[in-house]
Amino acid sequence: MYRVIVVDDEVWALKGMQRLLQHRADRFEIIFETTDPKEALEKICEEQPDIVFTDVRMPDITGIELMQQVKERGITTNFVVISGFADFSYVQQALLEGAIDYQLKPIDIHKVDEMLNRLYTKMETRRSFDELHVYASLREGEKNTKKLLEARFRRPLYQKLQVVTVRFRNSDFDRKILDMGCKVQVFSLKLGPRKCVYIINSENDKSDCIYALLAAGRDEISSAGISQCTEHMEKISMLLKNSELASRDYFTDPGKIISRYKPANITKVTRLLQTVSEERKAGHYQYLKTVIQEIPEYFQTNGLTAEDALSLWNQITVSAPEKNGETPADPEYLDLDGLLEKFVDLSAMSEYLYEQFPFQEALQAGTVNHQFNQLLDFIDHHYTQDLYLKDLCGQFYINMSYCCELFRKVKSMTFSQYITSLRIERACELLKTPHMTIQEICECVGYNDYFYFNKVFKRKLGCTPFEFRKGRERGVTDAVD
Repeated sequence: MYRVIVVDDEVWALKGMQRLLQHRADRFEIIFETTDPKEALEKICEEQPDIVFTDVRMPDITGIELMQQVKERGITTNFVVISGFADFSYVQQALLEGAIDYQLKPIDIHKVDEMLNRLYTKMETRRSFDELHVYASLREGEKNTKKLLEARFRRPLYQKLQVVTVRFRNSDFDRKILDMGCKVQVFSLKLGPRKCVYIINSENDKSDCIYALLAAGRDEISSAGISQCTEHMEKISMLLKNSELASRDYFTDPGKIISRYKPANITKVTRLLQTVSEERKAGHYQYLKTVIQEIPEYFQTNGLTAEDALSLWNQITVSAPEKNGETPADPEYLDLDGLLEKFVDLSAMSEYLYEQFPFQEALQAGTVNHQFNQLLDFIDHHYTQDLYLKDLCGQFYINMSYCCELFRKVKSMTFSQYITSLRIERACELLKTPHMTIQEICECVGYNDYFYFNKVFKRKLGCTPFEFRKGRERGVTDAVD
């Protein structure tokens, strides 16, 4: 929802704009309205709204001067100008000053409705780009961290910083779920249709309060991760990464919707790896089978996290034994996003690891090629959904390890790489049309995390979705054509 201030020296026009915006209360919230442009200037500086609707001709301060004075104070509020037809030259000047849209008097309800839809799409696209940029800058620990944080918070910074990553069950979520009242500042970064990151600035550690608020809204939440608290602003990058890791702990414990960050338990993971290695070398395959199948229970007993699961996966796969003189079917080194894209949970990962060891009898091809083609056809028609190799192999009666080999031999890529290629190809098609925002495209092709979608897209094509679309608008030939 976008915070709005409306200023017009004519009361009837002010009330008319108020009524029209109330019809879009799910998208625009009027936080202040006035007929006095001087009062409006003070409130804009204080509240820093997302949008200001302003008349052009007003006494004392014109709409153009209001825009200029706001800009001089370093405030990046978006302006929509309202003007009589005879004053259209003012509108042109306002657009040159950076106004993002305009509306002519007398106000036509149908034209305003079109303008508000257009404005919302434009704001969503801009916000997606801006918030992704802020998140990426903070995540990479750039030197301007303090400046970025101070620009987002509306009061001097308190001593403590904390980060919460939340994934919601649907895209119509409330950003204010972590409203903690006075002496706490919160700003949110929407990173996808159903993902939001909250950066919290307060006088003390708010973990218990955060957990209680999230628990109260757990019906709306798919998963959430709470970082530790720090006094050091330069550690914001670490907080972002840790809250993200904590939000994925459902991978090792499906009942864990809300999780506080815990450092990786290297000792417990190393002990498990040593057991696997020793039993494999000794040829105790029956016991090794038990050890691997009990990995989920071992993780829950020892309170291990998704970060520990990632460490286990990467260390086992890089040291996995050869099978019939060949390397394992799918020994890719993954990041956490890749692991969760590949497996629905730790049990599925453990089952796959179990199949990689030589005590498994290889499944003969037989009629499996036909089943594999059916599986591919299913993926081609359902790639925007959450698909997991274990489920598909069960659905089409194919051994999972052998299925990985078929992907490598037939498609020259892994299962997860094949899904990604289909999604990015479709995203490119949708980006060529202007009527969808990048966030909508992100969700349409199967991604709920805009930051991850952006990262995958850039890795595949060498540019971001935003850059790809801008290149198309300028007539630049893209990498797909």
